[in-house]
Amino acid sequence: MYRMIIRLAVCCSCMLSPSWVYAQDAIRDLVVKIHATHHSPDLLRPWTKGSPRQISGSGVVIDGKRILTNAHVVKYASQIYLQPNQSASYIPARVVAITPGMDLALLKLDDESFFDHRGTLSFAQELPRVKDSINVYGYPTGGTELSVTQGIVSRIEYTDYYYQANGLRIQVDAALNFGNSGGPAVSDGKLVGLVFSLIQNAQNIGYLIPVEEIQLFLKDIADGVYDGKPQFYDLVQTVENDALRQRLGLPKGINGIMVAQPYRDQPGYPLQEWDVITKIGDTPIDSGVLSRAEVCEERSSTADNLSRWSADTNQLAGALRTRTRNSVLDG
Repeated sequence: MYRMIIRLAVCCSCMLSPSWVYAQDAIRDLVVKIHATHHSPDLLRPWTKGSPRQISGSGVVIDGKRILTNAHVVKYASQIYLQPNQSASYIPARVVAITPGMDLALLKLDDESFFDHRGTLSFAQELPRVKDSINVYGYPTGGTELSVTQGIVSRIEYTDYYYQANGLRIQVDAALNFGNSGGPAVSDGKLVGLVFSLIQNAQNIGYLIPVEEIQLFLKDIADGVYDGKPQFYDLVQTVENDALRQRLGLPKGINGIMVAQPYRDQPGYPLQEWDVITKIGDTPIDSGVLSRAEVCEERSSTADNLSRWSADTNQLAGALRTRTRNSVLDG
C-alpha cells in the first residue's frame, strides 16, 4: 500500500489525579489555534503568487511571550491570527523566526496583553522513553474546541526532515489529524515534542519534533540569526573489518567512519578518500554504528570540529572546522 508522510495543517475515560487535572486545565489555556492566509509562490510564473488559501493549525505559548508552531503552518502567510482557547477573538501575529527544514517557527504578538495571567509550558529535561504516555493538544479537523488525544511513544530515531535537514524524531500512536500541526505533546505536565506530521492511510502513526530539536532551534536564533545545522554529504562506511583497518593503518583503539567518496573531488578539499573521521567535536564515533543522536547535539555546540585519521600519513591529523551555510567544511 502506498503511504505518504503528510503535514497536518488544515485547508479551508480514565481516572486522573487532581494534580494532573489541574495541569491539564492550565495547559488548555496555553494552546492556541492559528489561522493563516497563505500566498504560495507560483513556480511557473515567479513574478506572481498563487491564489490565497486559508490554513489552520495549532501553537503553544512558551517563555519570552512567544508562540511556537510549525513552519508549514505559517510559511508564505500574508496574514496570521491566533485564536485563544474558548474565545472568538482573533489576535494578529507575525513570524520572528522560522526554519522550514526542521519545520519550526516562532510567532510574536503586537498586543502582548494576551500573555497577561498566562503561564508558559515548561520543557521536559530529557527525551521520553518508548512506551511513555503522552497527551497531544490541538485543533484538528472535526470540531472547533480544543482536542486532547492520548497515546504512547512508540519509536525515537534520528532521520531526515525537510530541505536536507535532519534530526531526532518521535513516533507516537496518539490519534492525529489535519490541524494538529504545531500542537504540543505533553508528558507529566511538560512539553516533550511538537506535532508536525503523520503517515496517511496508516493507523495512528504520527510524528513529533522533540524538545531537544526545539531547544537547538531556540539557541540558534538567540542572536537574531538562524544559522542551521551543518550538512555532511561525503559518502562514508564503517571500519570494523580487520583487513580494511590493516589497509588504513588504524591502530587498536582508533575507531570511526571512513570517507569512501569525498563530497568534492578538487584540490584543497580537506577530506580525502580513505580518511577516517574519528570524532565530531568531543563525541567519539563508533566503528560499528554512528551515534547520530549524539552527533546531532555535538555538532550544534561551540566545537563543531571533525577529528580524522589521515590516510596519507597514517596518523591523527588536525581538526577540521564545520560551517553552517553553503559549504559543509572550511578548507
